[in-house]
Amino acid sequence: MISTIQAVENSNTELNYVCSDSKPLKGVSYYRLNPVDRDQTLDYSQIEIISIATLSNLALVYPNPNAGAFNIRLIDPSMVRSIEIYNATVQFVRKVKTKGKNDFVINGLSNGFYNLSIIGSNERFVTSILVSQ
Repeated sequence: MISTIQAVENSNTELNYVCSDSKPLKGVSYYRLNPVDRDQTLDYSQIEIISIATLSNLALVYPNPNAGAFNIRLIDPSMVRSIEIYNATVQFVRKVKTKGKNDFVINGLSNGFYNLSIIGSNERFVTSILVSQ
C-alpha cells in the first residue's frame, strides 16, 4: 500500500483526491485504487501500468572492470539520445555518436575510473567503469 487518504465526511459534489508514490520502483509497476465507502464496500479501479526506465532497460555495458576496452549494446537505440564518458574528476572525455547504431566498442582510455552517462529522452543514467590494463 502506498497511501491512505481519509475521505471527506459528507459531500454532494464530486471530490478529487491526489496521492504520489514517493519511492517508485524502477522498471514496471502496477497501481490501482481501492476506495472504501463509509459502509465499508469496496470498488477497485482498473490497474494502471507505469514503467520507469532503468539503465538495464536502455543498455548493456560489459565487461566491467575491463583491460582497456568495453562494449555498449543499446537495447532500444531510439530511447538513447547520446552517450558521454567522464573521468573520475568529472571532466568530459568523449561523446559516443549513437545515431542508427546499437553496438559500440570503447577503447583508448587510460587506466582509471570513468562515469558512463547514457542520456535518454527524459533521464540520464550513470554507471561507473573501471579500466585497468
